[in-house]
Amino acid sequence: MIFFADQAASVDAIRGGQTDLIMRMPTALFLSLQDTPGLNAVSIPTNGFDVVRLRSDREPGSNPLVMQALKLATDRQAIFETVTLGLGAPGRDTPIGPLYTSYYSEETPIPARDPEAAKALLEEAGYPDGLQLDLHVPDSGDRPDLAVILKEQWAEAGVDVNVIVEPESVYYGDDGWLEVDLGITGWGSRPFPQFYNDVMLVTGAKWNESHFSDEEFDQLSQIAGTTLNEDERVQAYKDMQKILIERGPIIVPYFFPMLGVVSDQFTGFDLKAFAGRTDLASIRPVQ
Repeated sequence: MIFFADQAASVDAIRGGQTDLIMRMPTALFLSLQDTPGLNAVSIPTNGFDVVRLRSDREPGSNPLVMQALKLATDRQAIFETVTLGLGAPGRDTPIGPLYTSYYSEETPIPARDPEAAKALLEEAGYPDGLQLDLHVPDSGDRPDLAVILKEQWAEAGVDVNVIVEPESVYYGDDGWLEVDLGITGWGSRPFPQFYNDVMLVTGAKWNESHFSDEEFDQLSQIAGTTLNEDERVQAYKDMQKILIERGPIIVPYFFPMLGVVSDQFTGFDLKAFAGRTDLASIRPVQ
């Protein structure tokens, strides 16, 4: 195992033969390796996502109009096409993505982007001259690129964003990511959507980084996680998606694919949606 402080350096290493396998990398770097002789590039769909979240337990996020404004200032489709370059799937401000075929829903519409309406909401919230925000982001994956796009889009609504890119170890170190007002966090793919409710969204959850607390959401999550009636579970997940779209303090602009590149001198590489679950023991030299 070789650890690189810079993601571009890890890509250069596999291109130069210093390493045989890398997993998790920015989309642009992955695409630069797709046609490289001697390498096999693998992309698989996942429910992994990057979430943009504003703490809802203190100003300015304690005023729901602020988050509504940020959502109206966000062009998710443009982010999907620009940041993930069309790989993966567009997001709808909830952790439930298209891979959860039984539970994913598009019944609740995402409001069209409207920077002027966002400005009006900010003024109503008490920010007639706009809003200044620090955006904390780890230096991994496509998150720094996402932060730059958000800065550009939100500027049109009068939101001045100061992007603070931090090493991933610093962002997550000492649980600092749970304390910042505005941040971008990458969440890995899980087999069942209930995981996200239990650890990041219900009141008091261990990693509830947005400090979201909604009694109706909590009740629906309890139903979804305990009922033996599948129709009831499906409806609960649909209702939770509606709540998050309409009043949740999170923006999920896309679901990213899991990306991996391996030397063609090896076989048996079976990339998993959660990279850490990939079985390296199955990889063998080509005979």
